[in-house]
Amino acid sequence: MRYLTNGKPTPYDEVADVVQRSLGHRWLAFQQAENEFVGWFGLPHSEDGEYEVGYRLRRASWGQGFATEGVGALLVVAFTQLGARRVWAQTMAVNTRSRRVMERCGMRYVRTVHEHFDDPIPGTEHG
Repeated sequence: MRYLTNGKPTPYDEVADVVQRSLGHRWLAFQQAENEFVGWFGLPHSEDGEYEVGYRLRRASWGQGFATEGVGALLVVAFTQLGARRVWAQTMAVNTRSRRVMERCGMRYVRTVHEHFDDPIPGTEHG
C-alpha cells in the first residue's frame, strides 16, 4: 500500500469497515499454483452505469501481470454483464505502474486531480 498508507499498517477497525462495505463487489485473488493470496480487485455497484475499478496487491505480487489480468477481467464484466457506460480508475501521478496497467487494459488518461490531505504521503503534490 505504498501509495495509500505510506507503508503504515491500516488499523483493524478500518479494515473491518472496508470489508463490510465491500461485500458483493470485491474479489480476493490467489495465485493458483501455490494458492497464495495476491490481493483484491473491486468493482462497486453503480446506479448510473459508471463504475470505478480498483485493486490492491501485496508487494510480493507486483510486476507479475496480476493487476493487468484482474483489471482486464473486471472491464469485461462491467461492459458485458453489468451494462456499464463508463469505467474509470484513479491513481497517484507517481504510481506509474498502475498507470501502465490502466493503459494496457485500454483505459486512457483524462485528467489530474489535486486533492488536499491532512497527512499527505510523498507524491501527493503531483496529483
